[in-house]
Amino acid sequence: MRAHNNLIDIANAEDRYEAAQDHVESGLALARRVGNRYWERIFLGYCYPMFCLGRWDEALARLEDLSVDDRVTARIAFDQGYVSFGTAMLAHRGELEQAAERLALFEDFERSSDVQERTDHACAVAVLRLAQGRPAEALRAARGALQPIATLGLWHYAIRESLVLGIEAALNMSDREAAGELLGIAERLPNVRRIRFLPAHVLRLRARMAAGDGNPELIGAGFEHAVLAFREIRHQFWLGVTLLEYSEWLEREGQISSAAPLVVEARAIFQQLGAVAWVARLAKLSAARPAQPIAAEAETAR
Repeated sequence: MRAHNNLIDIANAEDRYEAAQDHVESGLALARRVGNRYWERIFLGYCYPMFCLGRWDEALARLEDLSVDDRVTARIAFDQGYVSFGTAMLAHRGELEQAAERLALFEDFERSSDVQERTDHACAVAVLRLAQGRPAEALRAARGALQPIATLGLWHYAIRESLVLGIEAALNMSDREAAGELLGIAERLPNVRRIRFLPAHVLRLRARMAAGDGNPELIGAGFEHAVLAFREIRHQFWLGVTLLEYSEWLEREGQISSAAPLVVEARAIFQQLGAVAWVARLAKLSAARPAQPIAAEAETAR
């Protein structure tokens, strides 16, 4: 069971989310077969692979099998994703009150002596504050989550997601200096692990920052390569976000027809996830609206 636990961490760090989930299932089955309730709780709390793979309904349903009372006997079960990505899924679904309630149940994690508990809590705060439209607080939380980089490493799921959330928060405030500072952390990542998550975000975020004042061909290539990277590692949520941002840029460039297929794919992803706020943002694009019949267009012209 410990071996499955370690292999989950390694697979997550290397963006092999299906392999990570396979070990979650194997570990959970083994724990139940031998009657080890402690390890059963731990495997139930591992929701990051399903978060990445877009299996949000299944992940949230499984987290319901955990009782908050279990934290007394299996505290680690709650810092492996229950707090950070359980909160994230609720926030992206627009269930902000429920997300805040989940976070409040574990407010002691903020002051924990365990660096993983503090990092998971800060990651959850960052994603919730972004969803609430409070980017300054999100940026502060993300910076807090990044403090133990030297201990946990940039490949730790909550560290790397928090880094991205911090950049998102900075860009939402038009603070390009802070965004560039945090992006620099990702760009200086030593190539010692097979991590593709952060390079994909660097492509996406550099394209986004260059939009409006850069070379359109390079910006388009940046978005395209980011889409390919997220598709390759099968991180559904960030794939949807990248498709949305690429579509928004294409529309600003007057390329509505090119944006249309991206919008269709992004909508399918967000609808599967139940990410209502992102569906609403997508609906604002011209490419997301049904084309007018030719007769109607002629009538409008007259």
